[in-house]
Amino acid sequence: MVLRQLPVALYVQSRQHNEALYREFAFIAEGNTDPETVPVRLLQVVNYLRSRYGGLNAAMQEEMEAAIVRGDEHVDVEIKVPIESRSAIPMLASLLEEVDDFCGSGDLLTLRTPEEVRSLRVWYLEQIRDQLYGAPALPWPVWRGDRAPSAPA
Repeated sequence: MVLRQLPVALYVQSRQHNEALYREFAFIAEGNTDPETVPVRLLQVVNYLRSRYGGLNAAMQEEMEAAIVRGDEHVDVEIKVPIESRSAIPMLASLLEEVDDFCGSGDLLTLRTPEEVRSLRVWYLEQIRDQLYGAPALPWPVWRGDRAPSAPA
């Protein structure tokens, strides 16, 4: 499957945010936290996300690094996702929203996902799900245009 016209600068922001979360996840998962102050559900979410989704799509990471070096504004990238993952996409989206709730409540130190980065995440997950079900790739600018707020009359 392919992500069409993935915005490179927004991808970099997304990656930086995710890296901050993963550092915090690693700290929590390694038990360097007070079990009385870390919600059980947060521990469950952290352990699930780290075990299931850590280190996926190394080839995509390499493509994105090359795009950053070239100074590309947008890039098409291929990703490999097993067909059986399509049923897991809604759960992953829900877990990531739950992580944002933990960020907003102060249970995590990382700030909530910025709105534009969150939009990129929604598009990314929708593209994976839709393409796994046979839909054509929808480029980021087209997807964003479909969701742009209408201008006031």
